[in-house]
Amino acid sequence: MPVTEATSLRLPEETVKKLDELSDREGKDRSALIRELLDRGIKEKNIENALELYRRGGATGSQG
Repeated sequence: MPVTEATSLRLPEETVKKLDELSDREGKDRSALIRELLDRGIKEKNIENALELYRRGGATGSQG
């Protein structure tokens, strides 16, 4: 089982409301939904960073 760490953050009330609505629609608890969204966001950010590095000539398409 992966090691986990608790992290707290402050979110605007409107964001919490949207998270709760989405978690209800998807039948997930808020924590599970936030973990899923963070995982997706991290993957997208890594792709953006890799593309930017490629655009600047810092990487080639063959580098993993």
